[in-house]
This record gives sequence, C-alpha cells and structure tokens, in this order.
Amino acid sequence: MRKFVEMLKEPECNGADLVNEASRMCNVLCLGTERIVDEIKENTETSDVFQDRIALPWIMQLYEMAQDRMYDARNEMAIKIGAALYKTLVQLDFISCKPADRSKDFVAGMSREHRTIQQSFSGIVFLYLAKVLDGKGMLAEADELMSLEGFPYGVWREELPLI
Repeated sequence: MRKFVEMLKEPECNGADLVNEASRMCNVLCLGTERIVDEIKENTETSDVFQDRIALPWIMQLYEMAQDRMYDARNEMAIKIGAALYKTLVQLDFISCKPADRSKDFVAGMSREHRTIQQSFSGIVFLYLAKVLDGKGMLAEADELMSLEGFPYGVWREELPLI
C-alpha cells in the first residue's frame, strides 16, 4: 500500500508500473479499503494525482466498459457502480480532467487485469471519491443521484465484495 502511494508522487513513474503495484496491493488486500484511501488522502499532492490521473480516468473507463458490456459476474458490480458514478459526477460538474498519457497507460493496464482485481481497485476509487465529495459538501447530492441510478443511499461507497 505504501509503495503505491509513494509511486503516485514520482512524476517519472509510468502507468504500467502503477498498474503492477495496484494489482499487487489489491491481490493482498488485508488492511481494508478505508486505510488505503486515508493514506492516499493524507498528502495533498498524492491525493490530487490519484484523483486526476487514476480515479477519474478509471471511472471514465468503467463507464465505457459498461457501454461495451465488457464485464462478467466477477466485476459486474464495479462496472455498474462506476457507470452510474460517472453519470453522477458529470451531473455534479465534477469530472473536468482529460486523461494524460500516464492515465491512459494506467487505465489500459488496469482494464487488462483480472476482473476481481478490477473490482477491488474500483472499491478503493469509489470510497476515495466519496470522501472527496464529502469534503466538498457534495456527498448528499451524489448519494441522491446515485439512488436515482439504482444504488440505494450509500451502497455505492461501501466495500465491494471480494469474489
């Protein structure tokens, strides 16, 4: 976990290296999503990089994967929540970034990871974005919009089941 967070601070770190570390982190995830998210948010620089270069591009990718029906039971919940969250973030005028090259490498690599790894990583992204929205006073509105997308209050930000 700490290595992934430290890698976010390294401008020369490429997306493929981040995918490898994220995959390793999710594969041995025993500390819980909350602790990982708190560690990412601990440092403003790390948090900004994670949000703009990892989390939001991943949400965009989940939306595209939902449109193309590129999922099965192992990552279906992550894809459906991600697609609904993308629509919600657009309505909240929260998505303002265009994926950089590093982001594209990360998203492409994570899209090829095992679907259970995608599911676990998506849970980290969802909780992270929930905490960011909460800090901006937008969580209640996000919860309301997500419930309109079919995810009852708060369900979208709870830990996804590990399959």
